Amino acid sequence: TEALLLALKRGDVDVLMGVNPHVPLAYVSGLEKAAGIGLPEVEDTGVPLTLVFNARKQPTALRAFRLAVARAVDSRALIAAVARGHGQVPELGFAPPASWTYGGPFPQLRHDPERAAGVLDSLGFIDLDGDRMREDPDGHPFTLEIIPETWQSHGEAVRAVEMIAYQLGQVGIRTVMRKYVVEQEYDILWEQRDYQVYVGHATHAGARDGGHVYFADYTDFSYGTFADSAYCAILDRITHAPDEAAYLEATRASQAYNAREIPGLALLWGRKSYASRQDRFTGWQPMAGYGV
Repeated sequence: TEALLLALKRGDVDVLMGVNPHVPLAYVSGLEKAAGIGLPEVEDTGVPLTLVFNARKQPTALRAFRLAVARAVDSRALIAAVARGHGQVPELGFAPPASWTYGGPFPQLRHDPERAAGVLDSLGFIDLDGDRMREDPDGHPFTLEIIPETWQSHGEAVRAVEMIAYQLGQVGIRTVMRKYVVEQEYDILWEQRDYQVYVGHATHAGARDGGHVYFADYTDFSYGTFADSAYCAILDRITHAPDEAAYLEATRASQAYNAREIPGLALLWGRKSYASRQDRFTGWQPMAGYGV
């Protein structure tokens, strides 16, 4: 990425193209000051920061616990610090409005630490020793493990996990971040599915389908763990939709499932910047999800 952006600044190339040609957020401000470079911004058809729960683990198998985490997360703070203001508070349906399958509005990812604390109390997660961190319902120390994506997020997922750890700590959830090299991360997610919480991103195709490639234990091309019959029936309808209308109806049912059951979260809905030189060619048109 750094080499491509340097080549663009020097005028060695005129445009960035490829599978995922947007400018990473960490480099946007530097390009904004560069002469001769246009940097149009469009709504992201994917989800730049996602959080995935594991339905095979406790307590993330509990919807109420997942709700408590959702209420503890402060999306506005993530937008300001991680996305540098380039985003908006998402909804629980997951797919963003820029996606042609968006079926909302759904309830927003609303920061409500008092509600989060109340839900945790009702589940029996109580601070028993006065250290402001909760023990589990059996009275044992409890730590939630979070794994950040490290292979394609340019450090954004790691920064997000650091902030989420602080936010969860405010409601008494102790966390630990586990970082792995790419090969280990792949094995833990895709082969073993041995995680409690994973923070990564969703491509425009993954967001378009309602995120099931990240949430569902439905195919081998997934690291999800949710496999209840109602969800799998929706995914059957997505996979075998006979026409566009049936596909839209099924993807929107998937989004409604997300809003109801909270298998994971869009932590923010973002915007993407696509870079091109304006001093030799003009008329570049940004296309959300695909570049210029």
